Amino acid sequence: MPLASVVELLDDIDETYRALYAPVEIKDADGTARSVFALDLEGVESHPAALALANALARQKSEITRLKQIAAGGTTADEVDRLRELEATAADRDDAHEKEIADLQAAHAAALAAAKNEFDAVLMSEKSAHQKTRGALRATTIDGQVRSALVDAGVQPGELLNAAQALLLAKVRVDEGADGGIAGVFETAAGDLPIGAFIQQWIAGAGQAFLPAPKGSGAEGPSRSSSARTPAGEKNPYSKAHWNLTAQGRLLTDSPDKADRLARAAGHKSASGARIASAK
Repeated sequence: MPLASVVELLDDIDETYRALYAPVEIKDADGTARSVFALDLEGVESHPAALALANALARQKSEITRLKQIAAGGTTADEVDRLRELEATAADRDDAHEKEIADLQAAHAAALAAAKNEFDAVLMSEKSAHQKTRGALRATTIDGQVRSALVDAGVQPGELLNAAQALLLAKVRVDEGADGGIAGVFETAAGDLPIGAFIQQWIAGAGQAFLPAPKGSGAEGPSRSSSARTPAGEKNPYSKAHWNLTAQGRLLTDSPDKADRLARAAGHKSASGARIASAK
């Protein structure tokens, strides 16, 4: 919305732009004085149009002064008429000068409003682009966390992993912290669970269908009903064959859920209670 050059009350002006207005006294056409607020712009008087009016007004006033001096020592009727004409012209010039200044102020106000509108449009566009980028980042981050947790839980890459990932992404809720960080959580009857903890529970129940079946009818190893399993090709640092305290410490720090799962797969009750004597 363009800024008004003159207003009766500042209540009609956005608080952001009230400082641009200054109180002034003006006269209406009937000579009545009233107080208003006018857009306070610097340099209007030096504008070529305003300067020309000011110079013409100065010349008129000089001529009036000269004629008054002549009249003091005696003057003719023609000179009196000329004096009156000049006085009337000077008054008209004053009005024209004030109008010209008001027009210039209005033009400056319009230019300022146009610049503000352009800035607002650019800001809105940048906000929209930021929101799209933020949305894409959230989707990519949560998608990767769900996929990684499924692989850790024993779901093998391929169609089953893709299907499980799509199923869980439709249920995950994304929370954003005050620091801008994001986290995925699942709502359960027991409360909200982070992605890793929820998938460990899910894989032991409804998610069993996404685990690979044991090879051979008499094959030994983890069953589809167990969430404690070691992904194919991965060495379990809690097993007797690959016992590794350094790797265990790293797992407890980086992924405690995975540490507990691997520990149970090696015969321990938990990662913190794992002992080589009970490893299998």
